[in-house]
Amino acid sequence: AVAAQAEVIPQVTALEDPMLVDSFQPISSNSLQTASGRIPNQLTISQKYPWFGKLRVRGEVAEQEAKIALTQLAQTQLKVVEEVKAAYYAVYFNEEAIRITLASKKPLEDLVQLADAKNRAGGSQQDVLRAELELYRLQDRLIQLERQLQVAQADLAKLLHASPDIDPRTAEPLDLPSAPDEIDLLYDAAVRCRPELQERLHAIVRDQRRQELAELQYYPDVTLGAGWQTVTKDDALSLRANGHDNVAFTVGINLPIWQDKLRAGVREAEHRTVQSARHYDATRDETFRLIRRLIAQADALQQQIELFRGNIIPTARQTLDTSIGEYRVDKVDFEQIIDNWTA
Repeated sequence: AVAAQAEVIPQVTALEDPMLVDSFQPISSNSLQTASGRIPNQLTISQKYPWFGKLRVRGEVAEQEAKIALTQLAQTQLKVVEEVKAAYYAVYFNEEAIRITLASKKPLEDLVQLADAKNRAGGSQQDVLRAELELYRLQDRLIQLERQLQVAQADLAKLLHASPDIDPRTAEPLDLPSAPDEIDLLYDAAVRCRPELQERLHAIVRDQRRQELAELQYYPDVTLGAGWQTVTKDDALSLRANGHDNVAFTVGINLPIWQDKLRAGVREAEHRTVQSARHYDATRDETFRLIRRLIAQADALQQQIELFRGNIIPTARQTLDTSIGEYRVDKVDFEQIIDNWTA
């Protein structure tokens, strides 16, 4: 699209094709007759020249269209990068979730056996049922994670233009940076760099140039031409006819007299400019809203991480230690579960 739009510029800045017209009368007796003789053939050539500035402004409009196409290309590139990262993170998350869940499966199975043994020794059947239910939930979770992993792999394969049957895996653990603290810097960077906003700015400039072009339509275009007439002495009315051919030059202009049409064109261009300006404001507001929303989500997730590390995981570890003491089993595997979930 960018390459195609770039080719529009030389087209709109070029002159229209010249006109070559040949008028001839094949029947000599019916051709135009003058005192000097008959004129069986007339040949004219003409070229239209737009008023000063029209071609330049047309080129500027097409140039802004090309810049808009470039910003759309940048939007597509950034979207592909975003989707690749999101798919890669999804693969990574599901791989890690499957690994942690599988690590939890064997100790949970042992816990079911312990609960069953305790029940046979006079314990509660409810403990066995609860342990089995947790094991079934874990198996269901594994099925969901496997499905999510396959979906993420298929998404990543599509973005890589590869076969959907490939099995992409993550290369190494991810090190994600924390959310930025100074949100005003993100606002400024978005205004300067976001392709969607740059597209709206180019649209405003384009419509301003279109308005200028509409105002130039009040001025006439000029057509210059030259003509040549063949003159023969056949049936000349004058005895002194010399049969010299005629050469003529023509100058013509169009008459922009339909003022209602011209004024409507200018008003349309003005409204288009205002429309583009409103679109820019709306896109900027949406950008700021999106930045604020993502920052709020990142802050909330960071607070959740701190809550898990500072409160929930230590409490869960203490509860697990108590449960392990009641069942009198080796707690090494259960400690590994807690370490996995902490990671």
